[in-house]
Amino acid sequence: MTSMPTISVVIPVWNREEFIGRALESVLRQTYPPHEILVVDDGSTDATAEVVRAYQSQHPCIQYKHQPNSGVAVARNTAINAATGEWVAFLDSDDVWLRDKLQHAVDVIRQANDVEFIHANKRYLFEDGRDDGREPFPSLEMTNREYLFCHWAIKTSTVLIKHDLLQRLGSLFSAHQTTCQDYELFWRSVAEARAIGYAESCDTEITMNRGSQIRSNNGLSLVEDNITAISSATRWIAERGHPRSYIQALNAFQYWQFRTIMLIHMRRGTLFLLLKDWMGCLMALSVRSAFRALLSAFLGAIRKDKNYYTETAESGKAGA
Repeated sequence: MTSMPTISVVIPVWNREEFIGRALESVLRQTYPPHEILVVDDGSTDATAEVVRAYQSQHPCIQYKHQPNSGVAVARNTAINAATGEWVAFLDSDDVWLRDKLQHAVDVIRQANDVEFIHANKRYLFEDGRDDGREPFPSLEMTNREYLFCHWAIKTSTVLIKHDLLQRLGSLFSAHQTTCQDYELFWRSVAEARAIGYAESCDTEITMNRGSQIRSNNGLSLVEDNITAISSATRWIAERGHPRSYIQALNAFQYWQFRTIMLIHMRRGTLFLLLKDWMGCLMALSVRSAFRALLSAFLGAIRKDKNYYTETAESGKAGA
């Protein structure tokens, strides 16, 4: 490990002319400067290219590449394959870092020479100016692999992964999913990393705007992608011979995704799809888990349980 780790910042962007300048400014203002900033434009049709090129003319560390619209996973992979830093840091084009974001990550690296995956606390900002008042989560939980396998605890714009670790994974972000491809990669990274690092400070601000992916996806599709991502990560982890406790944690998490999707089908009356997903649960988990998830979903339908996924599936929009 060098005393001054080099960090490549990856920013995928698509039609974000109103946000990309703010994201770039937050990287350029870092107290620990990045080695390079790799912006991959995924076929924008607005003025995104002009905004980025204006910054590029003043800051040689910015590299810009335009590609045909292929999805955020392909854009991130393009940037990773071009990165030359020891570490790869991810920033979504509508999010921002506080000034010490990279310095906090470097502090974590220096405290533990074997760390290969780092994430951090974050704050959500809403369009009306509110934030979620996020308090720091303890590092003990956020560096525990089993905890990370069964919670939505990792946010893309907080993550740094050592380039060597990304190469060991064998594949990067899956281009076959519209959502949750980040978690699939992160779960594989968490399983494979020699050590996990976490910065407790809220050094990332996640923008919750109308165009955010989290708001624009159908709730049912979102849960389906969750199940696909968990299944993919579980298979990969099993094939690599990682501890059984990792698989058990992911299975427990997947149970709740199947329970949710069955509840959605009960609400909608789509019984054929309910049967199909129950069979998927049976194959992915166990007979006992499949029947338990079905019963729990049935009781939830009777009680009219409300949660993020069922509400958004019915409305066709994802909530904040």
